[in-house]
Amino acid sequence: MAHAAVPTASKLALYPGLPPECKPCYNLSNSQNMSHETIVHYFWLCPRVQYFWQRVPCFLQGICNAPSGPVFKVDLRAVITGFGAWACKIPNADVLHGLAVWKIFRARAELSQDGKRLDGLAMFLRW
Repeated sequence: MAHAAVPTASKLALYPGLPPECKPCYNLSNSQNMSHETIVHYFWLCPRVQYFWQRVPCFLQGICNAPSGPVFKVDLRAVITGFGAWACKIPNADVLHGLAVWKIFRARAELSQDGKRLDGLAMFLRW
């Protein structure tokens, strides 16, 4: 992610015949939902990925045994930096962050290669 080495649709659109739009966002009934799949869209802005990241703070709160403490916040900076300032408070934060990013990448690859469409909840449950 840090080196933007993920083969997003926007990058692959440099080849003739490949559209730059995000496949998971593609909706035949509403063409306004079409978004160019950039690295930020891929790991943060895509609605199903947003759904995934919205569930992560509650999970992190639970594993830190801090139900009444400060609430974890996952924003774009936390996604890029591996949970940011919270990383020191989360057991195995680097592993959890790596697995979260991997699940997003894997779900997108499964859609491209197998036509298997996972929503944000399914990605979270696999995490």
